[in-house]
Amino acid sequence: MDLANSHRARGQFAKARDYLVYSLTLLADSTAMALEDSQIPWEMTLASQARIFDTRERQQCYVLRRLAAVLRRLGQVDEAARSQEQPCAGLTAPEARQIEAWVESDG
Repeated sequence: MDLANSHRARGQFAKARDYLVYSLTLLADSTAMALEDSQIPWEMTLASQARIFDTRERQQCYVLRRLAAVLRRLGQVDEAARSQEQPCAGLTAPEARQIEAWVESDG
């Protein structure tokens, strides 16, 4: 995720997209998620507001919503809509909306 966010911050949206897609692949891989490094919560900061994504479900929701935002920046509107429509499995509707709002506030 660090690489995806770094590329996104520099306006390298195609590279950010590739790393986000890779992140989704890893999140779906039980073997990868069983590794010790995969157990570390993700901490993201926007302005002075920090968010911790401490479960696989929250991480997946964040990546899906971030991917949708990046795809919109690339002009890939249909793909962005598909990513945005993916449900945030395992989260309540308010949790999913909170992640979505946080991602959207950062573009």
